[in-house]
Amino acid sequence: MKKKFYTLLLSTLFFTSISIASSDFSIEEVSRDLIVFSQNGQQGLIVINENNSIVVDPMNQETTKNIQNFLASNGKPMISRIIYSHSHWDRISTGKTTLNKDIAVIAQQECSLYLSTNNKDVLGPTIYFQDYFEITDGRKKIDLYYYGPSHGECMIVIHLVEENLLFIPDLLHTKGASFPRDATLPYLRPSTLINFFNELEKLVQKKKIKSFIGGHKEDKLIGSTSIIAEQKIFWELMQKTAEQAEIDGIINLDNFIDLEQLDLQPYQQYDNYNSEDLINIIRRYTSFLNMGR
Repeated sequence: MKKKFYTLLLSTLFFTSISIASSDFSIEEVSRDLIVFSQNGQQGLIVINENNSIVVDPMNQETTKNIQNFLASNGKPMISRIIYSHSHWDRISTGKTTLNKDIAVIAQQECSLYLSTNNKDVLGPTIYFQDYFEITDGRKKIDLYYYGPSHGECMIVIHLVEENLLFIPDLLHTKGASFPRDATLPYLRPSTLINFFNELEKLVQKKKIKSFIGGHKEDKLIGSTSIIAEQKIFWELMQKTAEQAEIDGIINLDNFIDLEQLDLQPYQQYDNYNSEDLINIIRRYTSFLNMGR
């Protein structure tokens, strides 16, 4: 696997408004046609065909210009399609003036709730889909799957068929099962999360998918899909703990758990363990159990 880091000078031939791009923009080549780009710790994809390129999660205007410059500087086709993995602004704020208005933009239907507003930084989707969408372009095939609310309302997983790789933008670390980055869980949907992981397990078994790429820059670019089952066990443990805490009466009126009443060993085995994070996670689940929120 080749790895290239670019401190990109934006040539006036292509971009006259900016002379130099951020040095933290990087490129990693997974295969001849599949490139992972990252900036500010987040990752997206560039899928290259003979006549066009498809970008997953262009992030922001600066990143989008860096991508365009990379493609132009290396004689690769320019962007013709964009896929939004979900609706969060930090993944999709390309700037409407950055890209050709004729570019096709694809997102899951539930994203329309958030993307219907007139946000000047977001190029609005031209195609919405429900549960499944197939992109066939030249020799490339990309399958998009939606398994209900998980990380927000509309996050999808993306199957790069030729490489037999998944792109899973959130909820998984390539290093292994872990506590979440944000333990307040503002985007988590407890009611449907286990279903998401169940369906994801079925997909990797059916398609014999062994590896995935995450949406955040990690120690490893590619992780094993065995982590899906391991992470599901983590969330099942959180849900079971919250349910049992209610039965045992160790949750106060504000939905905070008394950690002194718990055996912490099952939780401490997970990467990024923190007792305060555990309290916040259990509170998210007990809040859902008590009030549906």
